[in-house]
Amino acid sequence: RLGLPDLVRAVQGGRMLLVALLRHPVDRLWAAFWQYPHYAGRYGRTWESFATFHGELAPLVEGCAHRHGLEACVVGLEALEPELRDIFFHADQHCKSIYWPHVASWARAADPGSLLALRTEDYVAAPRTALGRVLAFLGLREPGDEAAWGRLLDPPRVVRGRLHPRNWSRLPCMPPALRSVVSAWFAPHNGRLATLLGDSAFLWRDERFLRRGAQGRLCHACDCLRE
Repeated sequence: RLGLPDLVRAVQGGRMLLVALLRHPVDRLWAAFWQYPHYAGRYGRTWESFATFHGELAPLVEGCAHRHGLEACVVGLEALEPELRDIFFHADQHCKSIYWPHVASWARAADPGSLLALRTEDYVAAPRTALGRVLAFLGLREPGDEAAWGRLLDPPRVVRGRLHPRNWSRLPCMPPALRSVVSAWFAPHNGRLATLLGDSAFLWRDERFLRRGAQGRLCHACDCLRE
């Protein structure tokens, strides 16, 4: 089955430079659950409802992977079986948060050395350092002064020709026991990703980006929800 990486390669060959910014998959899934209103409409907006959401959809992704292979499922679950089309939003956020099949498909399409993967956590902690890596990878010069760096690090947000301010609010914190369950589910996939990229940072074993919220709940330092 042809996918977007294959189509891009057909047009321009393997001569492409790819930059992937990957967030801890547990935090990505948590943020998506709170961000999109259709999940609130079906499950509610509590950490208990997130547990139900994950408990319902994760086994369906596993079942699909057992029958068809994980790579086929994460890029087109709804096209594999009629029954899979009925899964709520095709378990899209779980599929998007399992990174290694997506990265593998792009890596196969591009020439060796054409992919730079960064962690969102490292970008949030040190954006100038992260962007410096990106510019060097792309063969571009760094900005020559602080004003130019400022425009690069905090560009205006324009939607449909209109300037929109950035308004953010914190996401609720995840109970540690729940985070452990979801982390364990993603751990094998993170292992495949780290092996593929040759970088153990993508195991996301460090907790220096976590902060403690009320009642000992764990929050990610960059957990924000646009208002």
